Amino acid sequence: MTSGIITVLAMLGFAAVVWWAYGPNSRERFKQAEQLPLQDEAPATQGQVEVQS
Repeated sequence: MTSGIITVLAMLGFAAVVWWAYGPNSRERFKQAEQLPLQDEAPATQGQVEVQS
């Protein structure tokens, strides 16, 4: 009985994560996040050293 309850809770948790990741409200947030590596970095401020490779 306990293992059945744990299984159902695990399935509900998985479904919640899938809904969070693929739900319609997350689309815009993930569109912005996928562009982060392509954006230029902000200029270095006082006290920071800019490293160029």
